Amino acid sequence: MMEVLQITSDFENTQAVVIGAMLYPQNAEFRAAYSLRNQWAASIAKGGEFALSAETVQAFLDLPSRNELALAADTGVKHGTVAGDLLSLIYEQRRQDQSRPSMRAALKRYRAWAVGKKYGDGDALKYSDMQLRTYFSAAAPSAHLWAAHRLLKRYKDRGVGYKTAFMPEGMPLLLGLARELQDFAVSFIPKGTKPAKPIIDADNLLLLPEAIQPIKPELRPL
Repeated sequence: MMEVLQITSDFENTQAVVIGAMLYPQNAEFRAAYSLRNQWAASIAKGGEFALSAETVQAFLDLPSRNELALAADTGVKHGTVAGDLLSLIYEQRRQDQSRPSMRAALKRYRAWAVGKKYGDGDALKYSDMQLRTYFSAAAPSAHLWAAHRLLKRYKDRGVGYKTAFMPEGMPLLLGLARELQDFAVSFIPKGTKPAKPIIDADNLLLLPEAIQPIKPELRPL
């Protein structure tokens, strides 16, 4: 079912919503738990005493554990970086007017780049077609967010956007790029796709709201 992310003027809540979507794209319960934990951590950091209702206490008791969230987040990062890289590669193929932008072409380019490289935890990057497609499918609901974050590494602002992507001053750029990638993912149909379908179906995305305007990135070449 289509879901629109709750992006508001409250930065802390928006930050938690965006990061939660990136880490737990397939798990609404974990996204809600991540946001709730962040909300209360911020309140506790401000000090003071709290009167909690029975419903709030029960909600905390029902939350996934920190360990569960951490393990799922590690997996989410691995899947998300792959999905982001693949979607951004297809997007760039289209921007460069290549003849047949496609997942197949993106996979070929990704495999050539991934050999010998490792994830942050030291595991070797996956680069078989089956593994990469599995990772892409797992992270597809937030692939536009990951693609935007990955493209910020090459955005023509000397790395400022990438470093501040999850800060108040940088979040608008991240979201604008993500909206551009979202619109591309749900509308671009590669030639020869049978049956004809876009890169990602809109019903499978954690959508950004209409108020977020797309930003077309100016990128340094690979």
